Amino acid sequence: METVRNTPPTAIPNFCQRTRREYQLKSHLIIACICAGLVLVSCNLKAPDSPSTFRATEFGVSFEMPAGWKMQKVPGLSAPIAHGEARDGFAVNINVVAEPFAGSVADYADGNTKALERGGHKILDRASLTTSAGAPVVRIIGESEQGGRKLRQVFFLLDGRKGNKLVMVCTALAADGTTHDSEFEAAFKTLRVEK
Repeated sequence: METVRNTPPTAIPNFCQRTRREYQLKSHLIIACICAGLVLVSCNLKAPDSPSTFRATEFGVSFEMPAGWKMQKVPGLSAPIAHGEARDGFAVNINVVAEPFAGSVADYADGNTKALERGGHKILDRASLTTSAGAPVVRIIGESEQGGRKLRQVFFLLDGRKGNKLVMVCTALAADGTTHDSEFEAAFKTLRVEK
């Protein structure tokens, strides 16, 4: 993939650019989904009593975690995750990933939506939103099966720093339905991106 990123766009035929770009989008987002889906935290974890701030300095991102959540470093991910109390061997969680992408948030969301569908996600909803500062955001809600569990994921896609796009991946058990959506929305509303 490095050769694609370092190859000038004029040197790659348009057909190849789209295929490689979709492959990159698909691979990054699927890795994030799998990591989020496989965050199986032991049931005896005790979360802190007070809310705290999640920081992913690698991406210049911070947000207020829901009450009782904590941060944890997960092998294979560049940034820590935020997670709640474990139940039935699974902890509801939020992780943030960044990816270089020069296009618009809408174009990035289009590629990711297609990649999610090809990866087996059922897209339940997609909406264009804006941050309090007026920056574009796309929210995608989907369900998939990962690690033998049916999961519900809410993705917030937006501009990051240094030409990156950010994806805030919020994951819960599908059986919980929309139970955690308000926590995910509240965390997203406090998201700060350093430019």
